[in-house]
Amino acid sequence: MSTTSSTPMPTTGGFQLVEAFVGRLDGALVGKRRRWSDVFKAQAVTAALEPGVNVSALACRLGVSPPQLFGWRRAFLVEPPARPGIL
Repeated sequence: MSTTSSTPMPTTGGFQLVEAFVGRLDGALVGKRRRWSDVFKAQAVTAALEPGVNVSALACRLGVSPPQLFGWRRAFLVEPPARPGIL
C-alpha cells in the first residue's frame, strides 16, 4: 500500500512530495491465523481459573498469547457456555 501527499515546507514555502509505504516490519511473524477448538479453549480456561495459576505462564506453555487466554477467560466469566443436559 502506498500513500502520497504534499507537505508545505516551512522555510521555503514550497511543497515536498512525500510517499509512504505500509508493509510488514522485518521480523514480524507471517502466517495463517490459528483457530482453536472450543474443547481446547474450555480446557485452557478451566486451567486458568484454578487458584494460584499464573495465567501468562500457562498461556506460554499452551502456545497461545497471554492476551488471548485472558480474553477467553473474561468471555467465559461474562457468559459461561451452556452445559448439555442442564436446564
